[in-house]
Formats: sequence, C-alpha cells, structure tokens
Amino acid sequence: MQNRQLKGLTASTKEIVSPLLGWSSIERRWRGELNTAAILRQVGDTGDTLAIPMMLSFAMASDREVRAAARSAIRRLFEQMPLEQLPALDEALRQSWAHLEDWYGIKSAAIRKFKTNTEDDLILLALASGHRDGFVRSEAIRALGEVQSAMIIPFLLVRLVDWVEAVRRVADIALMEKLKPAYGATIVGCLGFRRTFGRPTRPP
Repeated sequence: MQNRQLKGLTASTKEIVSPLLGWSSIERRWRGELNTAAILRQVGDTGDTLAIPMMLSFAMASDREVRAAARSAIRRLFEQMPLEQLPALDEALRQSWAHLEDWYGIKSAAIRKFKTNTEDDLILLALASGHRDGFVRSEAIRALGEVQSAMIIPFLLVRLVDWVEAVRRVADIALMEKLKPAYGATIVGCLGFRRTFGRPTRPP
C-alpha cells in the first residue's frame, strides 16, 4: 500500500516522504512529532505535483502547524502544475491509499465547514470536488459555486463528466452561474483542455 502512494514520485521526493508513510508512525506524524511540518515544506519545494494526494491527509490533521504546512505545500505544487494534468490528479485523488479518519473518510457535512479565506483553503476545497464520495463531491461543487475565483472553472469542467448524474447536474448549475464576462477568458482558455479528457472513473 505504501508503494501505491509512492508511485510516480521522483527518487528524491520518495526519500523525503518515506518517513511519513509507515503505519507505526501514523499518530505521531499527525501530532507533528516526526518533524512532519518541516518534511511537508520540503515536499512543497520539490515541484513534484504527484505528491499532492499523499499530503491531503496531513491537510486535515489536528496539529495546526502540520495542517498549515500541508495546505501550503499542496497549493505551491498545484500552482506549478500544467492545466492538462488536472484530470490525472483528479483520478489520483480517488486511487490513493486511504488512512482511517483522514481526507478520504470525510463526509459532506465537513465540507460545509471548509473555509475559503486563503488560496491554501480554496485549493483544498477544489480538490475535494474530486473526492471518492459523491456526496462530498457534490457539496464541494456547491461551495465552489459560491466562490468568486476563476481558479475553480477547470474543476467544474472536470465534474461535468462525472460518472454520477447528480454530481454532473450540480456542476452544470455551478458552471452556468459562472458564465459571466469576468470568467470569459478563463472559460475560453479551458475549452481545449476540456476536449482532452474523458469521463473520470469511480474508485475501485
């Protein structure tokens, strides 16, 4: 299972993250006892966007420093990612190994408590739109629809081809609300991107 999380990462990134992935250290790392925040900041410096899924559980950690370091690292990596890689990241958000009671176990009610005060928080909400739980995806999309940011447009486009009809409807409604001059350039810029991906797959 650890190998699944490391798949695709560069050798140097694997070396950085490996101390965080052992079952024996799961509780200690969440409490920040393994220099977790510093390691997460290092991962954010690698530019290795394939590391984003493995950091999502840390973005939900109870330790404030760990949580902030993970969200910042995720945002920095996402900002370096070409738009064309978003469908692959979307798939990875559902395929990665899940730890108990972390990102992969969140429910839709938790999404309603997500804040969007910073770019770090907004990226986390946007990534929730690719969650393995359809109710979580729907709630994240509804929340994104209320955000005044062009950054969310690609995430809404991906969900237009979700395998769950109810999720597709929510995404369609949210996107219709964004058909305004302020988002025109972003939508036009995403048209080519939209033609490059098929329907996302459900998790195994």
